[in-house]
Amino acid sequence: MKNGDSRVPLAQNLVYKARHYAESNHAESLSAFVPAIQPYVDVYKNAGFEPVRRSIRIGWELIEQPTEHRNVRTEELSKEHANEAVQVWVEGHRPYWDWWIEEQGGPEELRSWVKSPLARSPVGWEPSLTRN
Repeated sequence: MKNGDSRVPLAQNLVYKARHYAESNHAESLSAFVPAIQPYVDVYKNAGFEPVRRSIRIGWELIEQPTEHRNVRTEELSKEHANEAVQVWVEGHRPYWDWWIEEQGGPEELRSWVKSPLARSPVGWEPSLTRN
């Protein structure tokens, strides 16, 4: 395993080139994503970027199996409960994902996107993994 510090010059160079490219194209803003690990966070901060969000990470232990099993019932989302479910889904992303909600056009746009499969389905919600 390599020490992250050995990659600092490369990271600094990439950030410099990205900023230079954005500035040469008269960009009004520049967003970047960096894993929240050092030394990369400092590379971005030193280049003038300011953190605006947090990532939520969830991990599962795949080797150990839980000893307690609970019965959980799942159902398709019906049109009858769509408005309530979409509201809970969007609000459940707050406050950590406000940046993403705004990038998608705001809460109403996102609610519309989440509900769009209901309009196409005679039964209920059909999940989609990508946003067009």
